[in-house]
Amino acid sequence: MKAKLIIASPLQLINAIEAKEYLGIKNIDITFFSDGNFTNERQIALLLEKLKIETTLATIKIPKNPSFLKRVLFLKKLNKKKSNVDTYEYVIIGHFRSIYQASYANLYDTKYIFLDDGTRTLDDIAFLNMFGYNTTAYKLKKLLYGFLLLKPYLISKEYTFFSYYAKKVQVKGHIHLLENNFSFIKQQRIKKGLKVEKKIAFVGQSLVDSKLVTLDSYIILLKDIDRHYRKEYEKGITIEYYAHRNESDEVLELIEKIPNWKIIKNELPLELHFLFSSQFPEEVGLFFSSVAETLSIILGNELRLRSFFIPSDKLLYRKEEIENLFEANRNSENIQLVSNY
Repeated sequence: MKAKLIIASPLQLINAIEAKEYLGIKNIDITFFSDGNFTNERQIALLLEKLKIETTLATIKIPKNPSFLKRVLFLKKLNKKKSNVDTYEYVIIGHFRSIYQASYANLYDTKYIFLDDGTRTLDDIAFLNMFGYNTTAYKLKKLLYGFLLLKPYLISKEYTFFSYYAKKVQVKGHIHLLENNFSFIKQQRIKKGLKVEKKIAFVGQSLVDSKLVTLDSYIILLKDIDRHYRKEYEKGITIEYYAHRNESDEVLELIEKIPNWKIIKNELPLELHFLFSSQFPEEVGLFFSSVAETLSIILGNELRLRSFFIPSDKLLYRKEEIENLFEANRNSENIQLVSNY
């Protein structure tokens, strides 16, 4: 049994490997859509090495901020990159609403398995639960792309997701959920009951660079979190800020000016960073990153997780979606939500 894995990030790769193991697939090859982010590319290579995954890896560079014409030309070129493999039992897809991944997946007539792409998956499933690709806007886009002999959407009567949100979402009959409980990743951990270091880990997100919050608001939020921690822990405790791979130096330089905050650029995704670590922090703090969900599944109650609420007036868009994510953290058994800090 052979499968094609189509991914664009380290998290998608972790989920794809879990899907491979869940489905009992012996042989894989991987197509990695790279946006040129060196950290992404390095983590992909290191993940395959650490997890001892035997595969061939083909990298396809995607255009940055392309015009419509350049996007069309790139999608045309994708048609020539089909693997010389007659049959895949499955094509496992990192993000089904990526037009690049969808266009490439449509070259193969087989079973599709869709993966989680962080918290975006909840929005993707909601999209399919509602009208999906049946809206007038998507029908017009489909006609336009069809005229250009392109298929950038994965339109199907049924969708199968391999998801760690399987127990947390309600789906209609055309959506099937397979639960990802990270069985394979959990097996990689040998040591338990690790020594706890006198430090706090805080998970960075590219909220400023994605223009979800202003830089001033983000720094104010972090300083409020710092004061909250100082009331509970000794004043000199170090807070290690694990930078998101898409955060700019401008943002990180300001964060590093907060006393006792230290910027960490981890080589592995945080799920594996803590899994392979010889020491744990006192706790992991974050806003609404999907890392909270994945760490709570992989490490259970071994690692304290605390989510800090962002008031909706600080958010520039995605307000309802993000409020729902915080509500999910509020209802989680392994994540503590802090609303007032």
